[in-house]
Amino acid sequence: MLNIYIYDGSYHGLLTSCFDAWKDKDIYSIRTKEENKDVNLLEKVVYIETDNEKAERIIKWVGKEACYEVQRKLYRVFLTEHPERGMYIFRYLKLLNQLGRNVENHLYNDDVRNINKLSRMHASETHRLYGFVRFEVIGNNILYARIEPDFNQLEVIAPYFADRYNGHLWIIHDLTRNMAAIFNGSQYIITEYNGNMLDNESKTEISFQKMWVEYLDALTIKERLNLDLQKQKVPLKTRKHLTEFMFKSKN
Repeated sequence: MLNIYIYDGSYHGLLTSCFDAWKDKDIYSIRTKEENKDVNLLEKVVYIETDNEKAERIIKWVGKEACYEVQRKLYRVFLTEHPERGMYIFRYLKLLNQLGRNVENHLYNDDVRNINKLSRMHASETHRLYGFVRFEVIGNNILYARIEPDFNQLEVIAPYFADRYNGHLWIIHDLTRNMAAIFNGSQYIITEYNGNMLDNESKTEISFQKMWVEYLDALTIKERLNLDLQKQKVPLKTRKHLTEFMFKSKN
């Protein structure tokens, strides 16, 4: 019988699954409830109740056996929402238990390679969002930005913008996941959100957007325009919510 561990979709839930499955030789998969669609007669479903104490024990253990960067790396892998992230993390933890800090030197190992690859992909997208998030002023001077990242990024970028725009009211809306980070000027929360705040976009905001585009056009040296390089630095999929590109599509 192959055991499938089902958790609630939280990082602590995943780590609780790893804790409870540690000595299970028949473990086959670690999935969220949403991902658990096809189960056959040879598979047994084990539902896991999130235990924060167990999860924190693993997090602290990883920090002791490896370092903070490995803790961060595993969390980024979780945020990629890759369907195999549960087993990647589980097998990586088992390998860490065997090898200690040397686990990072075993780049030939599939799980180490997958963990490193997914973590880099997530970190790369985070870095792009730091530069590509564009806020617009809506009603009551609230700053509003829309994003459609490949990975779950709100947990990572919210602290950055809370520090950078401290004292402002802002919302970063992940349209892909119908989630939003909402900052009240001193602290933020991440919650489900399905609204469309741009219905309240101010005329002043539209005017500033137009001036910004005109300013960039004035700076452009037509003879040195390199569209191929522009696509490398600003991928097409990131332009949908960039003022420099989307304003022209409004008019």
